[in-house]
Amino acid sequence: MKAVPVLIVGGGPVGLTASILLSQAGVHSLLVERHSGTSVHPKARAINARTMEIYRQCGVEAAVRAAGLPPLYTGLVVWARSLAGEEIERRVPWRAGPQAAAVSPVRNCHCAQDDLEPILRAFAEQHAAGELSFSMEVVAFEQDEEGVVATLLKSCKRRQGTYTRRVHDRGRWRA
Repeated sequence: MKAVPVLIVGGGPVGLTASILLSQAGVHSLLVERHSGTSVHPKARAINARTMEIYRQCGVEAAVRAAGLPPLYTGLVVWARSLAGEEIERRVPWRAGPQAAAVSPVRNCHCAQDDLEPILRAFAEQHAAGELSFSMEVVAFEQDEEGVVATLLKSCKRRQGTYTRRVHDRGRWRA
């Protein structure tokens, strides 16, 4: 049984960002994601300025912006009766206007989740403190006096099996 101080369940934008931040702080972690890779569907696409501030601090902002839409194509919100129907209203949202620069020097970004996740994954994989394991699912966990024991199920064609990981930081904290 291998011990790790932090177990991150889910390899989406939040989990991958958590892995990056923990690694940069020198905290070892294990991220497990039940899917074999990052998202293949666009899903969410708007990244707010506060999140982009975090990406700037992590050194990944430029890569995220390069994968996203240029600002020229992101300044309007349009309401319509249907995708090709009558337009009801169009406006420039506050966060896309010049007044947003007074709040943060970093602007929001439009980058679809299927474009964002591979960037975050590649960046997270560059850090030795953060281990990423795709095709791995948490199937059970149990707390004891030393922390938490998570049961993980690896499901891929090459390697299948059940593994356990102890989640604690060498007795420095108690759950």
